[in-house]
Amino acid sequence: MNNAIDISSDSDLDDIDWFSNKRKQLTKIRQKNEERFEELKAKAKQIRTFSNRRLEITEKRKAKRLVKKALRDPFVKELVDKELNSGERSKNTKEEEEWKSVKPFLNVNSHLQGPVSHGEWGPKNEVESLIDKALQEADFEKAEFLSDTLANKQFAGKICKAFAAKRQNEKLEEQKASEMSQKKKKIRWTFETKKKDGK
Repeated sequence: MNNAIDISSDSDLDDIDWFSNKRKQLTKIRQKNEERFEELKAKAKQIRTFSNRRLEITEKRKAKRLVKKALRDPFVKELVDKELNSGERSKNTKEEEEWKSVKPFLNVNSHLQGPVSHGEWGPKNEVESLIDKALQEADFEKAEFLSDTLANKQFAGKICKAFAAKRQNEKLEEQKASEMSQKKKKIRWTFETKKKDGK
């Protein structure tokens, strides 16, 4: 019976050794995984900062392109030059009349956005998220620059769409006028009753 106890105690010791070895291996694997995870976190942070920098650069380029595109239109260029050169406006000028004719077309596609205004609860684009991040980091110059870039981009897009809508409207009116002039007038024949001689 003593032999049976010795054998079971040896097997118990072997089991304990096996479990302790297994636990050591698992802790080593866990430590390696944690180190690898920290390395990956650092890499992801580097990638994010690099991509944010690249995004800022592309947003600047897009904004410059949109402003250049808007300034290709001579009327917009004249308006911008006039705003920069002189702060006074004369009320009865040709430019103001043209501006008034363009104003109704500024929000020409607003009906396509849907009946609900998402406002601050809507999904944010990348520039808006960069502005929020800059504000959280207390980098106000960067946030102001990004905000100006976003505003310029949106305004340039609105102006381009407004002028395109105005041109399209004028084109449609010209087509309607030419169709009306080409249309032949139909002559309406009327028959009058004959007058009988009353005897």
